[in-house]
Amino acid sequence: MPDHAPDPTSHDDLAALHALLAVHGDAEFPEALAGGAPVADVSPIMLEADVTALATAFARSGGTLRRDQWWTLRECAADARTLVPKLTGESWVYFARVYAIAQAVLRHAPASSTP
Repeated sequence: MPDHAPDPTSHDDLAALHALLAVHGDAEFPEALAGGAPVADVSPIMLEADVTALATAFARSGGTLRRDQWWTLRECAADARTLVPKLTGESWVYFARVYAIAQAVLRHAPASSTP
């Protein structure tokens, strides 16, 4: 048994995140939400932009974010939990994936990551 904890951000985790981001990047933003109107007091356009930008930063840095970025990602995940149940069809699929991306990164968040 090793006497140190394994790196929580393994090569496999980052590869899986890159793959998820690639699939998401190939998907078109749902036309039903393209007008920019909030749904359940959440801006789908801003939510998607924030989550993908933070996940990309996490992946490119090898698994790190600043404290304020972790906080923002937690807020985005909470917004996604509010938004997804209000959606149907392709919009639901798209934003369920956005939520999955946020959760994939948040699994590696430090215990103390408030701004």
